Amino acid sequence: MQSGAVIVLVSSALILAVYVIQIIQSIGQDRLWRVRNLLYTLAIPVLAVIFIHGFGVSIDMPLLGNVPSFSSAYLASGLLLVSLFLAGSIRAVSKLDNRKKRLLLITIFSIASGVSALGLFGMAGIVPFSGWVITYSLLFLALSYLIFFVTMVFSSTKENKAESLVLVILSGAMTFFLMARIYFPHMLPLGFASAIITFGFVPALILPLSISYTNKFHFFTVFVLYFLLLDVYFIHYDRNFSYLVDVGVNGCVGYEDATAYPINSDPGIAMEELLKEPTANELNAILTEWREKDFTPSQIQTEFSEVRPNGDSLKVVSHLVNGRKHYGLIRIPKGVNISQAPILLGLMGGGTGIDVLKTSDLDRLSSGKCRALLDNYISIMPSFRGNIVRGEGFCFRSEGYAGDVWMGAAEDAVAFLEAVKLMYNKPTNVKTLAMGTSRGATVALIIGGLTNKSDYIIATSTHTKFLDRYVVDNEIVGNSYSRAFYTPKASPEEIRKRLITSSPYYFLNNLPAFELHQGTEDQKTTIWHARALEKRLSEIGRNDSTNHVYIYDGKGHAYDDDNIVCASLRRFLKE
Repeated sequence: MQSGAVIVLVSSALILAVYVIQIIQSIGQDRLWRVRNLLYTLAIPVLAVIFIHGFGVSIDMPLLGNVPSFSSAYLASGLLLVSLFLAGSIRAVSKLDNRKKRLLLITIFSIASGVSALGLFGMAGIVPFSGWVITYSLLFLALSYLIFFVTMVFSSTKENKAESLVLVILSGAMTFFLMARIYFPHMLPLGFASAIITFGFVPALILPLSISYTNKFHFFTVFVLYFLLLDVYFIHYDRNFSYLVDVGVNGCVGYEDATAYPINSDPGIAMEELLKEPTANELNAILTEWREKDFTPSQIQTEFSEVRPNGDSLKVVSHLVNGRKHYGLIRIPKGVNISQAPILLGLMGGGTGIDVLKTSDLDRLSSGKCRALLDNYISIMPSFRGNIVRGEGFCFRSEGYAGDVWMGAAEDAVAFLEAVKLMYNKPTNVKTLAMGTSRGATVALIIGGLTNKSDYIIATSTHTKFLDRYVVDNEIVGNSYSRAFYTPKASPEEIRKRLITSSPYYFLNNLPAFELHQGTEDQKTTIWHARALEKRLSEIGRNDSTNHVYIYDGKGHAYDDDNIVCASLRRFLKE
C-alpha cells in the first residue's frame, strides 16, 4: 500500500469517526431540529462515498470513478457537504445570547456556503466559476472567525474570554495555514514531509484543540470538520498528495524535469473553423511529415534490470526523443527465443495529468485466461512524455509535456519500439502487435494509420475523431481540449494539425488489420466513436476481414471479450 493511501485511510477514518460522534450527540428529540438531524444522518453514507473515492485515488484505482453518473452523484455529495456545514453552523450559533452576533455569523456562513456552491457548480461546468473560489471561501471564513474572536476577547465575560483567546490562536493558525497553501504552494519541496504537514496539521493539532477547548463557540469546530471533509473531497487535486500517490516516499528520478506550460484556453479561431473537416492537403501533409520523421533511437541506456523469481527479465530503458529523455519497460520471458519472438507493444491509458506505468501493467496486457501467451512475446510499454514508470526499487519520470496525450504519445511509442529493436538486433519489419485501452487504444490506431510499425492492433474503448462539435460539447474529453490540443500555445493551423493527427478516423485506409472493442455504456470513450469509425469504414469500402468492430450492449469503459482477445493473441503468433 502506498504512503498516500495510509494517510487518507487514517485521516479519513478519524474525520468520519469524529463526524459520526458529532451527529449522534446532536440528535435530539425536539421537533425543531428533526429535519436537520435527518440531514445529518443521511450524510453518513455520502461521507462514506467521499472516503471510498479518496481512498481509491490514494491507491490509484478508480473504485467509484467508473460507476455510471458518478460525477453527478459526487457533485450532489459536495453540495450536501455545503448544506451540512451551513445547517451545523446555524445550529451551533443558535444558543448565543447576542442576536446581532448570531445574525452576523449566519450571514458569514451563508456567504461562504453560497460561494462554495458556486465553485462546485463551476467545476461541473454548469456556471462560469472556478473551483478556486471554494478555497477562498474557506480563507474568508477563517479570517472572519479570527476577527470575531479578537473582538470577543475584549467584549466577553471572563469565562468566555479564555475560550475566545484560544480560538483567536486556532483561527489565526487556520488563516495563516490557508494563506500558505494558496499563495505559497511550493514553499516546501514535494515529498512525504510536505504531505504530512499539508494533511496532518489541521486534524492533528487544530481539531483536537478545538474540540477540547470549545464550550460555547462550537461553530468553529463545525468549520474545522468542514475543512477536513473538503480536503478529502478534493484530494485528487492536491499536488502533494498526487506526488505521494505517483512516486511514493522515496522520490522519482527526473520528476521536476518534465515540461509544464500555462494552459491556453483559446485556440485563436472560431470553433466552427477549428473543427471543420480537414482538406486533402492537410491530410497529405500530416502523412508526409510522419513518413519522414526520424525515429532513430539515441543514447539508449538500461536504467534498471532484474531477473524475477520466475526467471523473466525486466528492464527499464531510457532513450532520447527529440532531445528529451524518455523511459519504458521491457519484459523478456524466461526461455523465449529473442531473435524470433514478436513484439507486443502495450500502450497504457490515461489523461492529460501525470499517469503511472507500473511493472504489473506488463502482466495485465492480456486477461488471466491467456496470460501464458505473453510468454511468447517480448512485451514492451513506453512511459509517455511527462509520465512516470515505477516499480519495486525504481521510479523515473519521462521528460516532456504530459498533456500531449495522443500525437506526442504516438511519437514516444514508436521511438521506444525502435529502441527495443536496436537493443535486441530485431529487424525493422519485426512482427509487432500493438494493443491498448482508452488513450492507449487511440495511440495504437494513430501509429497504425501514420506509420508502418505495427502489423495488428487490438483497441479497446477508443476515441477516433476529435474534429466534431458533438465530442467537444457532450463528452468528458471535451473538457481536455485546452490541455491536450491548445497547449502549448500555437497557431490555429498547428492546433488543427494536432486535432487531425490525433484522429485515426482520417487515416483508416492505412491501418493494418485491427479489432476494436467498445461498450455501449462507456462514459469516457463513448459509443459515438465506434459508430463513426464503422460509418467511415463503410464509406471507404473497407468492410473486409481485416477489421472487426465488436459492440457490447450494456458494458462500460475498458470492456472487451477475453475469448476474442486471447484468440487474436494466439493467432498472431501463428501467422
